[in-house]
Amino acid sequence: MSNTKLKISQFDGSGDFSLWKMGLKDALVEQTKSSSLTDEEEDDPAKKKKILEEEKARIDRDEKAMDMIFINVGDKVLRNIEHSKTAAEAWATLDKLYLVKTLPNRVYLQLKVYNYRMQDSKTLEENIDEFLKMISDLSNL
Repeated sequence: MSNTKLKISQFDGSGDFSLWKMGLKDALVEQTKSSSLTDEEEDDPAKKKKILEEEKARIDRDEKAMDMIFINVGDKVLRNIEHSKTAAEAWATLDKLYLVKTLPNRVYLQLKVYNYRMQDSKTLEENIDEFLKMISDLSNL
């Protein structure tokens, strides 16, 4: 991870989750847990040391990712993920809670896109933003 600071707004459960998660997704790529050491690796101290260092680095990355999630969610959302043991588990819980991927929701979003009409009371930018949000929500399914 780089030392670049990202400005991510806090997710309180009422905003657009699909937009919010874009700011954190790169930091939260799940690293596979290394399996137990083989006999060959047990005998070679250099390989054993390298594998143990990689596992420690993976755990550190997971803790940093978990901290990033906890810092960037509101109290209401935090209560839903406070028992997660890994960043990937917390991320999966957030996806399950805030990205509804059911068939009725997909059909509803498709119909909403097909029947979309620009509203004269809104500016062109607002209409485009609303349409792009529907497309983004649909693509997240």
